[in-house]
Amino acid sequence: MSYEEIKSRLKEELINNNLTSLTLKTLGGKSEVSFSISENGENIEITTTSGKSSYPINENIFNAVRERYDFLPTTEKFISGQYNTEKWPDTPNHILAPYIPVLIRHYQV
Repeated sequence: MSYEEIKSRLKEELINNNLTSLTLKTLGGKSEVSFSISENGENIEITTTSGKSSYPINENIFNAVRERYDFLPTTEKFISGQYNTEKWPDTPNHILAPYIPVLIRHYQV
C-alpha cells in the first residue's frame, strides 16, 4: 500500500469516526502513538505518547520504511528494533521509523 493510499484511508477513517487523530498501540504494545493528517493535508503526522511532540511523515520517509518493511522476513516486520539505527544504520529517521509499521499493520487487508 502506497503512502497516498495509507493517507487516504487514514483521512477517511478519521472523518467517518469523527476523530482528529487515530491512536494505536506501538509495535511493542506498551505505548500508544497517534496519527493524524496535517492541516494542509499534505502529510501524515505522528504524535508521541506524551502528546508533546508531533512529527510529519512525508512520502520519502514512508517509502524508505516501507522498503525496509518489505525486505524483512514476516516474523520480523513488526519488531520495533528492526527499524532502529542499530539494525538499520541508514534509517531515514530514527524517531519515526518504528511508528510507520504500526500504520501499515493497521491498514493491511
